[in-house]
Amino acid sequence: GGEFKYSGYQREVDDLREVVKYLRKVQWNVIAILGHSKGACAVLKYAAQFDDVPLVISLSGRFDTTKTPKSRFSDEQWKELDEKGKIDWIVSG
Repeated sequence: GGEFKYSGYQREVDDLREVVKYLRKVQWNVIAILGHSKGACAVLKYAAQFDDVPLVISLSGRFDTTKTPKSRFSDEQWKELDEKGKIDWIVSG
């Protein structure tokens, strides 16, 4: 089992930061980061926050998430998303 959380981009940015730091620690020269779809937005957020990678490639990034289909979540999940700004899903098996 594992845990999946539907949330914003900061978690992805934090994960990417740890990867960049690790690669630099083992003497890799990080000259670019690339993201696709949600990852495309995460690399842009990373670049704005840290400004330490010279080339950022944003491929097919999301641009309008205001029209999420109503059927994507249950009424309870929509309420939690409105109140907390995120939904936690516990996935097992």
